[in-house]
Amino acid sequence: MAIFKIAAEENGKTAVYRTEKDLRNLLFYAYNHSSYTIMENLYSIGEGIMECIYNQMMYLQWRRVKSLNTRALHYILSFDTQRWEKDVDPSTMMEIMRFLNLYLFGEYQNILFLHLDNMSHHHIHMIVNPVNINTLRLCRDTWKGIGWKIAELLGQMYNIPLQCFTYRDYDGIVRFGNETGVDLYKDKWVKMLGIENRIPYLKE
Repeated sequence: MAIFKIAAEENGKTAVYRTEKDLRNLLFYAYNHSSYTIMENLYSIGEGIMECIYNQMMYLQWRRVKSLNTRALHYILSFDTQRWEKDVDPSTMMEIMRFLNLYLFGEYQNILFLHLDNMSHHHIHMIVNPVNINTLRLCRDTWKGIGWKIAELLGQMYNIPLQCFTYRDYDGIVRFGNETGVDLYKDKWVKMLGIENRIPYLKE
């Protein structure tokens, strides 16, 4: 089951990037650990790609003039690639990133990074400039609103449930709701392995 969350500090509080240095460090950290990167409303020009991206984001924020509470919205979409999402390989995650890039944050500068360095869960970092490229107004999209869009995409295109938004029923169909029963989720692998008759709870 995929998990979508807002990036947090070590103390559990939502990560806030108040200074220009904070934004720069975030971009370079995500890029240096990335196996694949895709962006929208941003352009890689010259050799210093992240420096160029950083400058484009800062230029838009300077145009707004008003102060910002945070210079970046930072979300993480992770997959349990060691257990439940073993069938989601890096190429599939890259494809998901391309869909997300088109489907989310259309009026904002955003850049997505694929991190494969943690074998237990591969994940996608989404970094968004909160300033609208057309109106210079701040992004008002909520975590829940973005999550429903991601859940719809993952469910319809890849049959992957998203925790807190969708679940997979006994027939393996992804449905909207918040059912996280272990038996429901294990059923995906039980049916793939063809061992339904050996599992007592499926006969009940």
